[in-house]
Amino acid sequence: MKKSILVVLLIATFATLALAEDHKAVSIGPYISVPAVPGRAPVMTQDWKVPATKVPFCSGKSCLYYSGDFDSNDSNANGSCAYNNGTDDCSLFEAVKPTAAATVTGGAVVALTENGTVGTNPTPFWVYTGVASGKDGKATCTSKGTATEAAYGEGGFGYPSYYYWIKKLSKSCKLAAKKTAWIVLQPTYSDGSTWGFVTDVEDSKPANHTGWKNVVDDDFITYPQLGYNTPTPVYGSSGTCGGLGCDVLELALTGTE
Repeated sequence: MKKSILVVLLIATFATLALAEDHKAVSIGPYISVPAVPGRAPVMTQDWKVPATKVPFCSGKSCLYYSGDFDSNDSNANGSCAYNNGTDDCSLFEAVKPTAAATVTGGAVVALTENGTVGTNPTPFWVYTGVASGKDGKATCTSKGTATEAAYGEGGFGYPSYYYWIKKLSKSCKLAAKKTAWIVLQPTYSDGSTWGFVTDVEDSKPANHTGWKNVVDDDFITYPQLGYNTPTPVYGSSGTCGGLGCDVLELALTGTE
């Protein structure tokens, strides 16, 4: 059952100040989410955007996988920290399971952030295997690329939504057929303050989903400043998203099979 989320400018302003004073947030949901008002449709702030009918960062035959669009009206809507701002370092490990062997040449994440300016390039990109709770796994591919950033989809919790896209990796990465791999695409800044929360995908049939089936409840985060030195689940009642959402987080991969 879906619940409406009432987002008001006062709450958004308060949350912005809270994040500015305490850069120790793992997920965005607990900071700003307020109870729904029965019978009233959600009131969106001016940063809300109509979900795109086309996905600029994953289209045509080169789109191997896109988990689907964030839906701020879903009762479990949330987002996980995924940025390195030079002071706090969040690495988000997002699970994919290709149906056939694939070569990845680009990728993107979608995040709620106040900073619409791209960070430090080249942007790092990794592929891991064998990741589990408390287990680092093995980096099977280390790459990077020049990222671009632009508004995409609908915002949430008082924040606008942007895609962060590496169109072409400096080195392509191989993914094995029917084997789970974990992708880290990490927007990086050096200002000590820029925050970004990769949005989650909770709908059973998310808009614009493309390619491989979503891998549910298998994403992890490392965040050394909070003591998460090894991969820690973002999902589940004891996950870093506080038991709210984060079953699948937004990710797109381009390339060939």
